[in-house]
Amino acid sequence: MREDAETGTGIVPNQGTGLARRHLLAGGMIGASLLALHPSGASAQSQASSLSSTSADQLNFVLNIEYLLNQYYRIGVLNIATLEASRISGSGTPGLPIGGRKVTFAADSTIAPVITEIAKQQGGHIDMLRAILRTNIVAQPAMNIAGDESGAFTQFARYAGIVGPGEVFDPYASERNLLVGGYILGETMQRVLRPIVAAITDPLLLEPLCGLLGTHAYYSGMLREALLRAAQDQPDLFDWTDKIAAACNNLSGQPVAQGIRPTVINGLAVAGDAPSDAGGAVAARSPAQTLNILYIARGTATAGGFFPAGVNGAITTSAA
Repeated sequence: MREDAETGTGIVPNQGTGLARRHLLAGGMIGASLLALHPSGASAQSQASSLSSTSADQLNFVLNIEYLLNQYYRIGVLNIATLEASRISGSGTPGLPIGGRKVTFAADSTIAPVITEIAKQQGGHIDMLRAILRTNIVAQPAMNIAGDESGAFTQFARYAGIVGPGEVFDPYASERNLLVGGYILGETMQRVLRPIVAAITDPLLLEPLCGLLGTHAYYSGMLREALLRAAQDQPDLFDWTDKIAAACNNLSGQPVAQGIRPTVINGLAVAGDAPSDAGGAVAARSPAQTLNILYIARGTATAGGFFPAGVNGAITTSAA
């Protein structure tokens, strides 16, 4: 399946079984699996309802972030404003993105294929989570993804110190900036998914959610590798990613992020493509700590930054 670049609707080609196709079909596969295990509609509903209220709250929290990532990449790469109403409706206060525009890629861009792959797969993540949650689904909230004076990216960039107090950070101004914007947002997802996935006990749901965690870890590595390559000619990117990581750590109170700058261990240069904890695994952040980053707020907050009216669902407050 691919995302129609004009309408955003899913189209299944006659041939081809690429990664994007599998991800975009994920939502339907989960529903089909439920029916296969439990032929009656009532039984299938019961299986889906086995998701605990806590896990449902956490997955709805993840869905809010998927909406944000989808809008950022969909507008920046595909120039499509939003998904169909049926794919973003639900409980809570519905909203649309503020800002965003298509990035102009160079004809020989090596970054464009990487970013386009990520953009094409975002809708499938939303469909998958909505299929798991079934009727207990939050709507897409209002999101600030603008690159102007009032934009959340500028707010974050000023906080991190990659632009000055009177300067603007526009993630749509260049390929490089789009990568940096993706790095800012992508820093949140795989970390918050780790503790959420660990709490899932239903194997039918655990499998696709482990896949989602793996995919976002792939994205993180792809973005970091692209930034690392770009930094060979633009070394200030090493400083930028260091400052972004420090800002995420400072906001969340969880010092787990690091930039892309290579380190030297026992005389050997070690790339910064896969930041991990002491055990070599993705380091975790709680949903509340993640909201500190997305609200661009230290301490307790219920809105701000990339979510000017807050997120929808039961988890809405950042960590103290």
